[in-house]
Amino acid sequence: MKSLLLILCSGIAGALYGVSYKLRQRQGYPIESMLFLFACFSALFALVFIALFRQALCSPTALLLGLPYGLVMMTSLILYFTVTERARLNITWVAIQLSVLIPFTISLLVYGERLRSTAVPGIACIFVALLIFSLSRLKGKAHSPVPDRRTGFLLALAALFSGLAMSFTKFYASAAREEGLFALFFIRGLSMIPAAALCARLRAKPLFRPAPPAGQFALAALMSLSGLLVGVFIILALQEISGSVAFPLRSVVNVLTVFILSFLLFGERFSLLEGIGSIFALGGIALVAAAMA
Repeated sequence: MKSLLLILCSGIAGALYGVSYKLRQRQGYPIESMLFLFACFSALFALVFIALFRQALCSPTALLLGLPYGLVMMTSLILYFTVTERARLNITWVAIQLSVLIPFTISLLVYGERLRSTAVPGIACIFVALLIFSLSRLKGKAHSPVPDRRTGFLLALAALFSGLAMSFTKFYASAAREEGLFALFFIRGLSMIPAAALCARLRAKPLFRPAPPAGQFALAALMSLSGLLVGVFIILALQEISGSVAFPLRSVVNVLTVFILSFLLFGERFSLLEGIGSIFALGGIALVAAAMA
């Protein structure tokens, strides 16, 4: 059950990462400086873990995958932050959940994975739960969550790049079983720093004028650390189980944890649909856990 525990940890870390989007929006922190701080903290935390676990600073596989990983992830961040400025946060949440279909499909088609028959009912319940959670975020809204076609296009791109970013953990888990984990995230962080600076320049926005408040540094650090742990835990899990099981399971744990955090931190209430989705999610987790036992 070690792999299940790792997936649970990845899902919880992913929930903290997701809540960071809402906190940034509520505090109104500038996108440009948030992206740059996120990139810097990502490289810094990876460097700290490399020192703590005495792992290599770089490797050929980490370099080959880390550079595009960072660029893809930075692109998804820029797109999501941009969309949340133009559309309701709920619709971006829907896209984040649906993006799990990309690494799920890659696991099946590229790596030739096959779901065990005992795991199929659990995975089906998980996807039903994700669909219900997505519908619950759109139900009963008086106005369109996407104000125009351009925002819709940006949202679709954000979901695409988010799913591709998740897929790099599968690539690395399959290609670098004997290499250290944190080199990948160090290279990813380094590649994001110039990308974030370039984004600020292209948007003609200053990075640190006015100087970021302490709260923004803290939020960027939280987002960077949780984002790093999401990847670390899922890679460790992927070394033991298939991505066609790990990715949907991680996503549904992520969703459940976000709902709990939203209730505790923001006082948000569960709707009837979300309650039904939670039942399907817990049932799916139980079925998959039984299949893995």
